[in-house]
Amino acid sequence: MAAAEHDASSSVEGGAPLTTAELLLLWQLAMRLPRCDSVADLEAAVCQATAGLAQSPAMQQAVAATVAAAIDAIRNRERLQDLASCDPLTGLSNRRFMEEELDRQIHLMTQLSRPMAVAMLDIDSFRSCNEAHGHLAGDLVLRSLAVLLQGFRRGSEMPCRYGGEEFVLIMPAATAAEAGARLEPLQRRLAEMGIHHEGRLLQPVTASIGVAEFPTHGTTATTLLQAADAALYQAKRAGRNRICTANPADFSVKNGPPAGRYQR
Repeated sequence: MAAAEHDASSSVEGGAPLTTAELLLLWQLAMRLPRCDSVADLEAAVCQATAGLAQSPAMQQAVAATVAAAIDAIRNRERLQDLASCDPLTGLSNRRFMEEELDRQIHLMTQLSRPMAVAMLDIDSFRSCNEAHGHLAGDLVLRSLAVLLQGFRRGSEMPCRYGGEEFVLIMPAATAAEAGARLEPLQRRLAEMGIHHEGRLLQPVTASIGVAEFPTHGTTATTLLQAADAALYQAKRAGRNRICTANPADFSVKNGPPAGRYQR
């Protein structure tokens, strides 16, 4: 305690040393504040801890320094969380975060007795684009689709990069039919969008889309994604640049498509 009192008093140049009570309060704040989930929670904790207390100038400065350090810790934690949940190329949520969000939405839609659509999008002939124009052009195509998806989303809908040239869009409270109708304009806009790379107009970009619906086509994140992937496979086989909805007759709603059947 003596060392702590020395540190606290010496941090205020020319000020009076902190009292034992002030040191105790400062220690409690230092232990509690970094565990706050947000800056708003932190401010509320400070107000609650210091309510009705007369603070000396030295204490006010010490509290301010403690709060500033805690805010930095919270913001650093938020930045790390963003890095862990974000795809660095497109800025969309990554696969891990999407799967966590899909689990949360399944739980919520179950409580509300509402449907939910999950769409899986795959850029057609993406490998050919990379081979013809290079990987930087391919990256540009991926970012262009990500921008379209961000502008397309509504409310709690969440687009993410699933991996490679595949994207997933979670659409809470939407049926597969509603999702398909909404996705058609997005598909057309992508095909009509001129993407230029190094002064050259790239070949038109199209995407095939598979749509699955909770709980009709699956009741877990795994089975829903499998169902959407199966529908996407059907769209590819049917000629690409189209939207297909999962067919419940092709698989068990509980277990999803047979293992390995829809690997591409």
